[in-house]
Amino acid sequence: MPIIHPEDPIRLLVSVPMVSMELHASIAELAAKIDLEQVGAVAVMSGDHLDGVVSERDIVRALAAHGEPEDVWAADVMTAEPVHVDGDDSILDAAQLMLDEGVRHLPVMSNGHVLGVVSVRDVLRVLTDAWRRSFHHQT
Repeated sequence: MPIIHPEDPIRLLVSVPMVSMELHASIAELAAKIDLEQVGAVAVMSGDHLDGVVSERDIVRALAAHGEPEDVWAADVMTAEPVHVDGDDSILDAAQLMLDEGVRHLPVMSNGHVLGVVSVRDVLRVLTDAWRRSFHHQT
């Protein structure tokens, strides 16, 4: 696996294929998809259009407020028009945006198309690896 640096474009961290669901998916279906794919959030899509993002936290909040996972839809709990980053932006810039906006999952876009969603864990892995490489070069 090639070394990825914080200055590299965020698109390098996008997993393919992207994990997504439709607006009419229930939170029960969303939770099952998140568990199956081992991700923390899914993109909510209408065709090629990003409608929003649903995270594990959104599902927990919906369960606490509504209780019935078969009766609550992605459209009810998603973060609509989520803050996003361009695929050519650096990983470091994406990390700063995540901090500034208080988000743990960030859609990555290119020319109006969704490339995927990156997590704070994805970004943190690159930053800690870079720190370790830097630390070892100093000793």
